[in-house]
Amino acid sequence: MTGANPAAARAHRLAAALLFQLSGMTHELGVASSALAQEFLQDADREDLPDTIDEVIRVAEQTEGVHLDQLITALQPDRQAAVGTLTEILRAAADTDPGQDPTIQDHLQQWEPVIAATVAAADGDSDATAQLTPVLDQLAQDQGWAALATVLRRVLGGDRDASLLDGLDSVDTAIAGQVLTRLAQPPGTPAQEDL
Repeated sequence: MTGANPAAARAHRLAAALLFQLSGMTHELGVASSALAQEFLQDADREDLPDTIDEVIRVAEQTEGVHLDQLITALQPDRQAAVGTLTEILRAAADTDPGQDPTIQDHLQQWEPVIAATVAAADGDSDATAQLTPVLDQLAQDQGWAALATVLRRVLGGDRDASLLDGLDSVDTAIAGQVLTRLAQPPGTPAQEDL
């Protein structure tokens, strides 16, 4: 169990973030990055925790059955590129504002086209409505996004009450909340870029 050993826990978390980045698993990377950012805050003064690719591999491979070096090489044969990727993950975790969950920020960025289209459609833009309808239909079929699709449809139907956010998970709340915030702004107000 890695929980009792901070170095092992950090190595496994960094290994996971690195593998998620190298394999393009952005949602999982966001979750791992969020956990790393919290760890960095709590362990800011600790210098004994792994922070290089060689240290991460050495500590992670102390766990029976873990062959991290082989896996990293399979995903990214260029060792310097892998080192650069880990450096970026560490920098992002260290620079994360504790008040901002990087996972939510990533989702807001990815969902920006849907957020903007929902606001435009709710303001009466028929082209935006035509583009958004099939997107919402598809989201409604996905168990992970069905609740958000329902809320966005209610917003399009004219509902602007904050109680729409009740019962949504944190990502859905951030996305729907962004839509409601923009709809509450006077026309012509620029959208916030630094969410």
